[in-house]
Amino acid sequence: MLDAAVSAAQHLFSLGPIIGMLVVLPIALFSGLMPGGHLPVTVVVLSLVSFLDPWVALTIVVFHMAASDITEPVPSILMGIPGARSAQATILDGYPMARQGLAGVALGASYTTTLVGGCVGALALLLSLPIARDLLRLFGSAEFFLLALMGVMAVAVVSSGAVVKGMLTAAFGLAISMIGFSPIGGDIRAHFGLEYLWDGLPLIPIVVGLFALPEAIDLVVGDRPIATQRIEAIMKDAQKDVYRGMAIAFSHKWLMVKSSLIGTFVGMLPGLGSSAAHWIAYAYARQTEKGAKESFGKGDVRGVIAADAANNSVDGGVLIPTLVFGIPGSGGMAIFLAMMVLYGIQPGPAMLSTHLDLTLSFVYTIAFANIIVVPIMLWFSPLIVKTSAIPPNTLAPVLIAIVTLGAFQASSSMGDILMTAVFGVMGVFMKRYGWPRPPILIAVVLGKILEKYLWLSINTWGWAMLLRPQFLIIFAFMLLFVGASLWFQVQRRRKARALSRGLEGDLALSALGADAAGEPDPRISGPGPAGQGAAPSGGEGAPIDRVQKKALTLEVAGESLLLSAVGGFFVYMFVASLGWNPGAALTPYIALAVGAPFLLIRIFHVARAAFGIGTETMSSGQIMDIGFRIGEDPEAEHRRFAMIVGAIAVLYLGLWVVGFHVMLPLWTLLYMHFIGRVRPIWSVTVTVLMIAFLVGIYDYLLHAVWNEPLILKLFS
Repeated sequence: MLDAAVSAAQHLFSLGPIIGMLVVLPIALFSGLMPGGHLPVTVVVLSLVSFLDPWVALTIVVFHMAASDITEPVPSILMGIPGARSAQATILDGYPMARQGLAGVALGASYTTTLVGGCVGALALLLSLPIARDLLRLFGSAEFFLLALMGVMAVAVVSSGAVVKGMLTAAFGLAISMIGFSPIGGDIRAHFGLEYLWDGLPLIPIVVGLFALPEAIDLVVGDRPIATQRIEAIMKDAQKDVYRGMAIAFSHKWLMVKSSLIGTFVGMLPGLGSSAAHWIAYAYARQTEKGAKESFGKGDVRGVIAADAANNSVDGGVLIPTLVFGIPGSGGMAIFLAMMVLYGIQPGPAMLSTHLDLTLSFVYTIAFANIIVVPIMLWFSPLIVKTSAIPPNTLAPVLIAIVTLGAFQASSSMGDILMTAVFGVMGVFMKRYGWPRPPILIAVVLGKILEKYLWLSINTWGWAMLLRPQFLIIFAFMLLFVGASLWFQVQRRRKARALSRGLEGDLALSALGADAAGEPDPRISGPGPAGQGAAPSGGEGAPIDRVQKKALTLEVAGESLLLSAVGGFFVYMFVASLGWNPGAALTPYIALAVGAPFLLIRIFHVARAAFGIGTETMSSGQIMDIGFRIGEDPEAEHRRFAMIVGAIAVLYLGLWVVGFHVMLPLWTLLYMHFIGRVRPIWSVTVTVLMIAFLVGIYDYLLHAVWNEPLILKLFS
C-alpha cells in the first residue's frame, strides 16, 4: 500500500499531469457554470487528451470533473438555476440568501464546505478501498431501488408545508421520466407522436425551462436586481461577506463532516451518485439541525453547507463502483469508464491490487483539485457576488441567451427549444402559484435508475426482496425519516390554524393590511402563500374581502390550469400504457398510483376554495422554492411581464427562422439598447462577446451542430 501511495504521488506530480491540469483548469471553471453541468465539455476534454499517456490523460479527466463540480453552486446561488443535476438543493437556501444581499456569505460558506467535503470524500475513499468490495456486496438491486426511492421521497421532507404539492410534482416528474424508449420490453412510451421524444426528455431543457426562464422573467417583472437588500454593502463589503461565510461554515464543522460522509456513502452506490446524495444530506440536516425545520428554504446557510458538502464529497464515492465493479456512478463516470477500457485498463479487483497506484492517483487528484480550485473561486467571489447587483434588463438578456444555448446543446434539435418553452410556461405557473419545482428534477434524474433496479429486484428475488435484512433496515429508516417530517408539518399546520383564528378579530381592524397603530400588519401584508410577497391592496379604500376574493379567484384559476395539465398527462399515460409490455408499464403505473391520490386531494382543496370553503388550504407555507416578487404597481408589472414573455417568444421564433448566429447576438443587442436602455458602448461590447462566445466555444471547441434556419430552407 505504501509503495503504491508513493508511486501514485510521483506520477501525479510529474511534469506531464501538472501541465495538463493547468491547461484544463480554465475549461473546468467555465464548464461547471453551464446549465446542465460539465458533461458535454467532458467529452471535448476526452478528445483533447486521447493521444496522451494513460496516466496523464486519466488524471486530467478526473481533475476536470472534480474541478467542474466546484463551480456548480455559482448559478444555483446567484440565479436560482441548477448548474447541474447535483446542485439542485443548493438553490433552496442559496438563492434566497442572494436575494437578501447575502450572496457573498453563501459563496464563502459554499466554497469552504466544498473544500472540506472534497477532502473528506477523498480521505473516506482512501480508507474504504480495502473494504469497499465487500461492503458493496451487501447491497443488491433491491437496496439500490430503495435508496433511489428515498432520494425521490426526500421531497416529502423538504416540501415543508406543501407535502401534497411536493409529492404530486414528484410523481409527475417520475411519470415524464418514463417518456421514450423502454429498455424493458422495447416500447416507445408516451411520445405524443414526436420522434424527438423517442429517447426521452433531455434534462437540460427541463432545467432551463423550470428554473432559468422563470427567474429571468422574475428579474424583469420585479424591475430590481437579484439582491433586493444590502446593495451598497454588496458593492463595498463583498470580500468581508465571503470571509464571514467561511467563518460560519467552520462554525458548523460537524454538519460539514456528516454531510460529506453521506455524500461519500451514497456516491458509492451504483447509479445514484450526487443526484440523490445532496438531497439526502439536505433532508437529513433539515431533520437534525436545531431550528432547521422552520428556517431551511428561507435562506439558512446550513442548507447550503449540507448540500454542497455532500455534492463535492460524492466525487470520491462514485469512483468506487466505477473502478471496482465497472458500474459507473454517474454520467461522467460512464464516459471515464469507456476511456479506461480504450486504454486497456479493465475495472475490477485489479484496480485494488495491480493498478492500486493508479487508483490512489485518482484520490490524490480529487483532493488536489479542491486545494487548487477553491482558493481561486474564493479569490474571485467578491467579483462574482457583484453580479447580484446588476440591473435586471442588463443581466436578463445575457442570462436568457446563455441558458438557451445550453438547452439547445442537449440534442442539437429545435425540439430542445420547444421543450424549454413548454417547461418555461409550466415553471412560471409553478413559481407563481407556489408549486415546488425541485421534486420534478430529482424524479426525472432518478426515474430511469429507479425503474432499472425495481425490475432487476422483481426478477431476482420477487416479493422475497422485502425480507432482506438490508432492505428492511433502509425501509425502516426511510419510514422514520418521512414520518417524522409529516408529524412536524401536521403540528405546524395546527399552530397556523390556531393563529388564523386569532387573526379573525384583527381583520376587521385592518382592512388595508394596517393594524390599529396604522402600521402594516406583517401577518397580512407579509409573504403570500407562494412566497410572492404582499398581495396587492386593490386601491385606496377597497374592502379587503373584495381584494381577497379577486386574489383567490386568480389563485384558483392558476391552480386549475396546473392541475388540468398534470391530470391530463396522467390520463394520457394511463391510456397509452394499456398497450405496453407489462414490464414497461410497471414504473409508470407506480407513478400514477402515487400521483393520483395527491391529485384528487389537491383538486378537492381547490374546489373547496372556489366555493369559499377552507381557503386556508390554498396556502402552502414554505414550499422549497421562491415565488414571484410582487411590488406596489401591478399594472406596470403586468406590462413588464408581457414585454419579457413577448421578447422570449420573438427570440425562440427567430432561432427557428434565421438561426442562432444571427438571432442571438441581434436579439441581445436590441433588447439591451431599446428595453434595457444600456449605453451603446456596453450593448455593442456584450454583442461582440456573444458572437465570440458562439464562434469560439460552440463552433471551434464544442463543434456544435446547429439547426438549418427556415429561411435557408425556403431559398435553397
